[in-house]
Amino acid sequence: MKIEAVCGSDIYTVEVQDGPAEGEVTVILRSDEEDVCTCSLTVLSVDGERWVLARDGKVHDLLIREAGDSILVESQHDRWSVAIASLKDRRRSASQAPSTEGMLTVQAQMPGKVVRILKTAGEAVRIGEGVVIIEAMKMQNEIRSPGQGTIVACPLEEGQSVQSGDILFEVE
Repeated sequence: MKIEAVCGSDIYTVEVQDGPAEGEVTVILRSDEEDVCTCSLTVLSVDGERWVLARDGKVHDLLIREAGDSILVESQHDRWSVAIASLKDRRRSASQAPSTEGMLTVQAQMPGKVVRILKTAGEAVRIGEGVVIIEAMKMQNEIRSPGQGTIVACPLEEGQSVQSGDILFEVE
């Protein structure tokens, strides 16, 4: 998974990869395509907004919660406010407007679980309107329509698991 994080005036690309063992992840932090930090984390527990992580034998107890358009991360000694933007959305908005013609197929970008279906086949949808909510890595993500038209297929059920590349919906 790749996300863009804005912390103060700094913009980072954060890539999270599965680690070699169960519960481990590798986090790669980049600034201007240069690696700033690569670390392995073990997720010890997640209880709502409270995350307990281990890095290099040291345990970190964090409170991670949404705060408006940002994510607020708090530890015992520090506090960070981080704005998160999808790299795909950021690149598309910087380079071109989304397409509004022809069949548009939206696929899952990572494994997750369908939490809620907002639009079903036959319903009209506008550009940027939410169609489905997917939970991935304990975060709920509203998947929005890249174009205006009618939902022609949404082969999902609430509670269903999806894998990267699975079709979420199609708009025509």
